[in-house]
Amino acid sequence: MSVSISLSTQWQALQTRYGKEPPIVLLHLREQQTQLACPGNNALPNVITIPIGIATLYARHLSSRPTPASLEAAIMEVEDALAPVRAQLPVAGRLYGADPGLPLIARAAGLAACDADSQALSATAVEQLFQRYCQFVESGVPLRQDWPDTAPAALLILRELLHHLAFSDIHIVAERTE
Repeated sequence: MSVSISLSTQWQALQTRYGKEPPIVLLHLREQQTQLACPGNNALPNVITIPIGIATLYARHLSSRPTPASLEAAIMEVEDALAPVRAQLPVAGRLYGADPGLPLIARAAGLAACDADSQALSATAVEQLFQRYCQFVESGVPLRQDWPDTAPAALLILRELLHHLAFSDIHIVAERTE
């Protein structure tokens, strides 16, 4: 049985693989919270916990057929949760993510499947996918059947994080197990 590697261990592995410049910021989208690991004062990362996760955001705002009002409430909740985070991040950091839902978002945004070590998904591509989701919400047409229920919540968190924390893209890496 495999167990997911800890956030700290995964961040350290990325530092070994890609170096310390630009500073690595590792995103973990979880059910109840979102975490970012970034350079700390020693060899261990500083872990920033944001008190909103994909399941909580989905349950509060997106579980029943979302409306423009519920979508706006979800956006505001994520923006409020992210507000204090920017000051805790390194300047010009590079965002990485290894969550299993990120490749699904990348494919939906038009990024081709790739065997490379990492793959960059631009903030522009995420924004375009989010705008397509908004069109679904406004039209009342059900979203794609092959998306997990919580995928729109993950997309919204990623979109707001890229925008408000000033990342131009996210580098998606394969999630490692031990």
